[in-house]
Amino acid sequence: MFSIVMKDPVRVRLLIGEKWSIREFSRECGISQPYLSQILSGKRNPSTVVAHKVSKALGMKLEDIFFIEVDNKRYNFGVEGYDGKK
Repeated sequence: MFSIVMKDPVRVRLLIGEKWSIREFSRECGISQPYLSQILSGKRNPSTVVAHKVSKALGMKLEDIFFIEVDNKRYNFGVEGYDGKK
């Protein structure tokens, strides 16, 4: 099982704040404001679809904002070394 984890929620909040309020940004992404707030506070991890929406709205690559966490180990997207085997 894997999770997608935000690398630096404070940085992401600052990037959002340069252009939008949290409510405006959640609308831009097509997700609810409470869900976005939970992601930013670390209470929830986004789905791959939501992570993509967030990175796209910020004009950034997915790997610039999120890690993949597998068995409590974090990996950058697209980095060799994780082949999916246990």
